[in-house]
Amino acid sequence: MHSCIQTHNNRQIANELDISRRNVHEINADHLQFHKICARWMRRLLTEKHKVKLFESAFAFLQLYQNEGDEFLDTFVIEYKIWIHHFSPEMKCSALKILPLRL
Repeated sequence: MHSCIQTHNNRQIANELDISRRNVHEINADHLQFHKICARWMRRLLTEKHKVKLFESAFAFLQLYQNEGDEFLDTFVIEYKIWIHHFSPEMKCSALKILPLRL
């Protein structure tokens, strides 16, 4: 069920199960405790361990930049441009992640 929710949007699930989108949303939110969150909210949801790992990674990138200079930066930007090339603005849900709500 989890993989189905991750790979399909509410409209697709509603069509497959022949139920309304409202019912799909109610099942996902109320019964399964799944909620869509925006990628930019993720930092607030990170545990202390994840925040430390994020800081360590950022610090490692800074050290690489200090050691390699613009060569490191050029490599990073090229990889970033390749990633952006595959981004489809029509797919708004590509920036969303569905997680169970933990209170």
